[in-house]
Amino acid sequence: YLGGTQSDSAAGIAVDAGGDAFVTGNTNSADFPTASPIQPASGGATDAFVVKIPPPDTTPPTVVLTAPTDGATVSDVITVSASASDDVAVAGVQFLLNGAPLAAEDTTAPFEVAWDTGTVRAREHWVQLAARARDAEGNVATSAAVTVRVKKN
Repeated sequence: YLGGTQSDSAAGIAVDAGGDAFVTGNTNSADFPTASPIQPASGGATDAFVVKIPPPDTTPPTVVLTAPTDGATVSDVITVSASASDDVAVAGVQFLLNGAPLAAEDTTAPFEVAWDTGTVRAREHWVQLAARARDAEGNVATSAAVTVRVKKN
């Protein structure tokens, strides 16, 4: 939706090579939404506008589980960590244990969680850990899983 509470009309639309849409027109709305306007207040009865609308973000983030390493033997409480990046911003990282959430989503870098390996029932057991990153647009990516050996003392 683009416009205010009064009469608004578009006069032209153009799309550049990067996918940005530019809309030109005029408005009679004193509450026409603006961000960093050249003229911050209504100029009178009718004002012209040019609006730039970027294309939707469809690029998922990238995520790599950084600790523990594949094949490691773990016990007690360990730190599970991941590195994540996105073309805009990473909204959060969810750590997975055998495909299920290990803890609440971490929304602040560095992305990590303390895992009490004592929650694994067997005395010695192999499990898979992974990380799932999410960006603000809802794009999601999951890291390659690592397999670790949980050994209780």
